[in-house]
Amino acid sequence: MVKSIKELEATLTRTGRLEWIGLRPAPRAAVVPTESVAVKVGTGLEGDHYHKNGGNRQVTLVQAEYLPV
Repeated sequence: MVKSIKELEATLTRTGRLEWIGLRPAPRAAVVPTESVAVKVGTGLEGDHYHKNGGNRQVTLVQAEYLPV
């Protein structure tokens, strides 16, 4: 079952750090690494093809533990 935002906010969170930003300017395009990006609430990252109003997912976060070593 998917938790609501309120349920997620009520759970213990851990402090993390942002180590890498990548934008995909078009569907199936290569990911372009960048050092900074403008973030718009409700639309996502400027320059990314998912940057739009009303989308379900504007940003994807990946924990380092899930990346190959």
